[in-house]
Amino acid sequence: HPGSGKTTLSKWLIINMAKQCLGKKNMLFDNNCSIKNKIPILIPIWKYVDQLKENSNKQKQTLLQYIYENINTLNSTYFNDEERKELSSFIIESLLEGNILVIFEGLDEVPIHIDRSDLMKEINTLLERGIDYDIKSNKLIYSTYEQKEINNTKDPTIGNRFIVTSRIEGNYFEEINFYIPRLTIEDMTNDALKLFCSSYMECIQNISIKNGRHIKEHKID
Repeated sequence: HPGSGKTTLSKWLIINMAKQCLGKKNMLFDNNCSIKNKIPILIPIWKYVDQLKENSNKQKQTLLQYIYENINTLNSTYFNDEERKELSSFIIESLLEGNILVIFEGLDEVPIHIDRSDLMKEINTLLERGIDYDIKSNKLIYSTYEQKEINNTKDPTIGNRFIVTSRIEGNYFEEINFYIPRLTIEDMTNDALKLFCSSYMECIQNISIKNGRHIKEHKID
């Protein structure tokens, strides 16, 4: 549902998984966690569709290529050209090792007038095919072996993982060829809203006190 927290939850997962990869304290894992860390990547899926439209006269870029060639992180001003190349190479290596978790955020945000069939084909291919490295083109390609189940699902710790977020309306997931676990974020009840507002204001107050500022207390009815 709109405003139920899909994007917020996605960013929360990405941040905490990144902290885990860096060995920092986080709210997702404890120190005793033995699961191998996966490199988290957040991709607004509509940006991939927009790029295809902008480059319609060029050779089509697969969703797999988009993950390591055009993710927002690579365009960050924090990195120079050499660092972007290193990061892209690192993502390629991690994809081949099956050590990536990608969150494709906002499937429902792809404009309604856009034909989603090609996008859904790309998502299905990403789910069902393995990944190979093509030495000639220096790019990742899909394995020619087509599976009847989602690639690498027998062991939850092995293989790349993908999360797709969307509103319930539209039945966007019906076009995915496989059964995938679905989690629904329900509308917040009044009690849940009160708890959220109370926790939010408490957090703001604590930050203000640390910064030497004071704010009025708010009573939530």
